[in-house]
Amino acid sequence: GTGASGRPALFRGAIPTTGDRSVMAAQELIEGIESLQILYGKDTDGDNVPDTYLTAGEAGMTSATNWDSVVNMRIGILVASVDEYGRNTDTNARTVLDQTIAAAGDRRSRRVFTTTVNLRNKAE
Repeated sequence: GTGASGRPALFRGAIPTTGDRSVMAAQELIEGIESLQILYGKDTDGDNVPDTYLTAGEAGMTSATNWDSVVNMRIGILVASVDEYGRNTDTNARTVLDQTIAAAGDRRSRRVFTTTVNLRNKAE
């Protein structure tokens, strides 16, 4: 979402300690998070190795039974510096997992970070 500074930020939903506890309150965590992407590694042949990566809403991931075949997650994040610096304008598009993010056209420094996390998703 958009943070208090007017720049992109990472938020979390938090349950309020008072009042209506059924409505989550948005809490800003980190400024400068321009993109967060998650892909789920689905094992289709039972060997605990992902055969395909899907978004949560893609076909095959919409029913509860299909989540049992998810064996890992790929997480990608695009982070921008809080302040602009230097004279060079950022003209580089960046790819975060399966999403291309257009060049911002400002003077902030940006970096893409990715990781893969294995899940223990099956009762054995």
